Amino acid sequence: MHAPSQAKRILAHLQAGGTVTSLSMIHDFDTVDGRKRISELRRMGYPIKDRPGYNENTRKRYNIYYLDTTGEGSPV
Repeated sequence: MHAPSQAKRILAHLQAGGTVTSLSMIHDFDTVDGRKRISELRRMGYPIKDRPGYNENTRKRYNIYYLDTTGEGSPV
């Protein structure tokens, strides 16, 4: 039996109420291009939203991805 795809593992994490960032997807899901996995899930109809994040130590901005649970835009 093979491991679930990166996108499926990320989706399961989001469905459990978690959030992900590009960096967390590298560490937690072994994906180099997490934004591509998020795009794939969005194309499949999952209502993944993002909000801005900011690291004061590095002064870098990044996106925090989460699943919109308001009921709007549920997957097809």
